[in-house]
Amino acid sequence: MFGLPADTRRKALKTKTSQNNNAVNPVWDEEPIVFKKVILPTLASLRIAAFEEGGKFIGHRIIPLTAIRPGYRYISLRNEKNQCLTLPAVFVHIEVKDYVPDTFAGPS
Repeated sequence: MFGLPADTRRKALKTKTSQNNNAVNPVWDEEPIVFKKVILPTLASLRIAAFEEGGKFIGHRIIPLTAIRPGYRYISLRNEKNQCLTLPAVFVHIEVKDYVPDTFAGPS
């Protein structure tokens, strides 16, 4: 996540290597990545990158937060020069919610 310094989780988050031995359609069964607070979504962008187990770059995509829509999405990846790649892509499920500061949140 790239945005204002007050936004949560500005550092890179990494998933584990897929263990299902399916190089064409790997699946990750991990906890979802949650960004709890984005102060100004019009200035924030999300970068999704894929690497091989040895660290070799496969592809990435940088998406403005204002362009992200909820639901299941197919995100094609691009190379270092931002050119479309034919096969590398990720299939994600996105949930978008409004941020409510703790001071305004009701009792839980």
